[in-house]
Amino acid sequence: MTTADTGPIDVAEFDVAPSADAAAELVPCCASRRWVASLVKTRPHASLPRLSVASDSVLATLSWPELAEALLHDSAAINADELGELRDRLRDDPFVEQDFVRSELARIVRLRLAAAFH
Repeated sequence: MTTADTGPIDVAEFDVAPSADAAAELVPCCASRRWVASLVKTRPHASLPRLSVASDSVLATLSWPELAEALLHDSAAINADELGELRDRLRDDPFVEQDFVRSELARIVRLRLAAAFH
């Protein structure tokens, strides 16, 4: 069960996969270890919309260092300019930038989930 080999997988298949396999499906969508662990732990999600809502819920609670982890360990799947802009924002005032970075990361992760799952 890997999206690289088979394309998007059904959320129902993800829901019953062994934890390690399920986590491996999520890592390309977001590098946050807490995000991955939470989405695996809270299965079943049953549908892409419910998986996306669960994702947004976890992303909304990530600390500033956890957001940085998600961005700094990201792959080339994000446009390089967009990733650079988000990384630059990590150096700005956290109280000003956290909401922006969090909402942009959530948008990107929703796009990735939509590409990885159906």
